[in-house]
Amino acid sequence: MKSIMKQYFPYARARRRIRPSRPPRAGAAANNLAHTYALSVPLALAGYWLASPIVAALGLIWIAHIGMDRMFGYGLKYATGFADTHLGRFGRN
Repeated sequence: MKSIMKQYFPYARARRRIRPSRPPRAGAAANNLAHTYALSVPLALAGYWLASPIVAALGLIWIAHIGMDRMFGYGLKYATGFADTHLGRFGRN
């Protein structure tokens, strides 16, 4: 199977090796922006005020997603690493 991968997907292999790793700060900032209520609540309210059930549903689903993440211990991330959250450290020690 490996020889088939090497033969038919050489570009994908080379691209994986060359891709620079992003600093944890960028990932933490993007994750924190998506997992705060500052964007999801206005989206849900805008859907309610505009009488758009799809937009309101998306906002409520987003709010529920954030709540579930917090319930399972996946909080807002620190720049030191993905496992460091404002709720404490999670994952393997």
